[in-house]
Amino acid sequence: MFFRYSVLLAGCLCSVLACSVTAEAGFTVSTGFNNRTDWNTNAVTQPYFHSPGYISGPQSGQAKINPIIASAMGVSDPNNFLIYKDNRGGSEEGNALIKAAYSTTYSNNDNNATITRIAGATAQIYTHVPTYLYLKDGKAKPNWYLFDITGKWNGIDALVVEDFFVGYSISHVSIYGGSLDAPPQGLTAVPEPASIAVWGSVLAVGGLLRRRRTQSR
Repeated sequence: MFFRYSVLLAGCLCSVLACSVTAEAGFTVSTGFNNRTDWNTNAVTQPYFHSPGYISGPQSGQAKINPIIASAMGVSDPNNFLIYKDNRGGSEEGNALIKAAYSTTYSNNDNNATITRIAGATAQIYTHVPTYLYLKDGKAKPNWYLFDITGKWNGIDALVVEDFFVGYSISHVSIYGGSLDAPPQGLTAVPEPASIAVWGSVLAVGGLLRRRRTQSR
């Protein structure tokens, strides 16, 4: 099983704990995990979890998929949080300002997709709030993927999807969540639980060292 996130950085060190929302120069999502043949056909209401950053599953009907991704997103209905959707060969859906600000192109037998912000656009997707990228096919296995891209894409540079549904094609790409409003100046992302634990340890050690210095005086 192979999975790879590749983030192109512009002079920025990527934290292992991923607790910063510093804008990167672009964001690429790719996977070699395609066309599984060992699905548990009885588990048709469950996703197939791969890593903390994303889930996927064998379900082909959106009515079956929506409850699963809603649970992963922590919402009751993902459609209420759809900010952008491009149907390959068809129309765009979502927020009117965002539809006018972004376009999606497909390549490599429609296994790749690139979401690009149109030059001069006034609207932008900000990812300091929960933001998810959703990919759908319908025939491949997995049939869909949901990626947590919160704080990983700056909304300006290209969001690139590579090598999905090999032998088939991407039918549509969607972005759920996000915000039309820029984060308050100086805002940083809320650290993930692991990050909180590490920073808690750092602060505790720092406090202990300060107390020792005070006692030695």
